[in-house]
Amino acid sequence: MIAPVISCIGIVSALLASSAHTHPHPLKTPAVSRVKKISPVKISGKKTVKPQKAAIASKKKTLPEPANNNIPENTPAAATSSMVVDAHPALWMIHKNNTTIYLFGTIHMLDPRYSWFKNHVRDAFEQSSELVIETKAPPADQVQAIVSELATDKSGLPLEKRLPPALNRRVQAELAHFHIAKNSMDRFSPWFVAVTLTLLHYQKSGIKTMAGVEPVLIAQAQSEAKNIGELEDFKQQLSFLSNLSSADQISFLHSSLEEDEQSSFIIRLLIKAWAGGDEDRLANIVNQNLSQIPHLQTILLENRNRKWADWIENRLKTPGTVFMAVGAGHLGGAHSLRKILAERQIYAVRIAN
Repeated sequence: MIAPVISCIGIVSALLASSAHTHPHPLKTPAVSRVKKISPVKISGKKTVKPQKAAIASKKKTLPEPANNNIPENTPAAATSSMVVDAHPALWMIHKNNTTIYLFGTIHMLDPRYSWFKNHVRDAFEQSSELVIETKAPPADQVQAIVSELATDKSGLPLEKRLPPALNRRVQAELAHFHIAKNSMDRFSPWFVAVTLTLLHYQKSGIKTMAGVEPVLIAQAQSEAKNIGELEDFKQQLSFLSNLSSADQISFLHSSLEEDEQSSFIIRLLIKAWAGGDEDRLANIVNQNLSQIPHLQTILLENRNRKWADWIENRLKTPGTVFMAVGAGHLGGAHSLRKILAERQIYAVRIAN
């Protein structure tokens, strides 16, 4: 379940984006952090775009830090890092009178070897005067304050007292696997524990947060002085998970642990479908995973898609060209953003690769 939430629905996309300001892993802050150099992102036909360097983190330890999450040089991900994988993700266009909105589905965590910002995607981006994304990460101090507020459990009980014994043993085994102190998660809510552990699995498999689509688009928009808008603010996005009931958060955590052994496989299936422009395949994977907690699909997909359809409908009243980038999981399936728009006689036309 958690793979599509992280990779192509985008509830934690702001946390991933915040890694540009804090630390390569946005969910943790070491006591004294090094400034980590982020490799430039190669963009076809244009100069190299350099994502922002990570800032020095606060000396106050607020979130857990694994001993070492670097990818060993002898892993398959490292050995093939120089290979380039050609990608042709889907892009749609909505046009009415003097307004054009390009609708692009993103992957928030991506294997850095994928080359996608070119051809039809780049052309549409260059024609746009504005980039609109799900959310923009606030400054690092605000990120830490909001995450601490929403991720901290209010009961005062340690994690082991709030989880079923079998689930707690699974969590402790995962923490030990990543060399994280046993009590480091004691004050956090289950949803945050689930996201943290899953992101660590992704990093270990070579999937990078800064190789996701949004950091590239944001850096390019900044270099071209384009306006950058957001559909939701940072706190609002995290609230979708933090507002889940205790029972749902425990189910979310349990599902993530069941999935963790396959998490890198699932996200690579999602990436492959995205890179091939196969929105139906991607939607099937997303919907199959979210069906484990049915009303979570309503919260994370359906309700947000309807609000975004309202935004598009209103934006079409103002002339201009917009490049709108949202998680690819929102653009396919029975309750997709495109289908809701079609119900309102607003049609998104697929642009040929």
